[in-house]
Amino acid sequence: MKRIGLFFGSFAPFHCGHLLLVQEFYRQFLLDEVRLIFTPQSPFKKKKNLQQQKFYISLLQKICYKIPFLKLDLIETKMKVPHYSFLSLQKIQQKINSPNKLFFLIGSDNFEKFHYWKKFQFILENTSLVCYPRNFFNQKKFHLQKKKLLQQVKNYLPIYFLPAKKKNISSTEIRKKIAQKKSIEKDVPSFIYYLIKKNVSH
Repeated sequence: MKRIGLFFGSFAPFHCGHLLLVQEFYRQFLLDEVRLIFTPQSPFKKKKNLQQQKFYISLLQKICYKIPFLKLDLIETKMKVPHYSFLSLQKIQQKINSPNKLFFLIGSDNFEKFHYWKKFQFILENTSLVCYPRNFFNQKKFHLQKKKLLQQVKNYLPIYFLPAKKKNISSTEIRKKIAQKKSIEKDVPSFIYYLIKKNVSH
């Protein structure tokens, strides 16, 4: 039985904060692999340009080549929009087709509104949810939300708090910096920086 981490996101682009996070996720939960589930269209976000999506996918392919425990999963690119995580999880389970222990990584901003996600109960019944802190989120808030969630689910799996190191950067901020022609050299892994720089200059 493998221990597989699932990290959903548009990764637009993948940055140093993502890298720190997946390394801690992999290490602390003794995972065999971490799957980056590329999300072309979140139900909560604006639609992204198709050409941009292809570029971000190419960056993810590069990062997964560099880091052996990372695997890129493009299952959501083959599904209808909007992309609901419970449907993607069903597809992932079918694809794996063997008993594995799944860990679902989620940021505290999404964890706090997780009860609004479509069929969130299915996710809690089939994966161990792992919440990582963002901004001023703390363990007290985590335990309050955890209690609220578990009151609504019968056969749930454990919910964990991941005390990962924080890097105050977001993909949105990086895209703004690129648009303003500011340096992002310290915000993304070095080889990604050069690929983005090359792409922008074309």
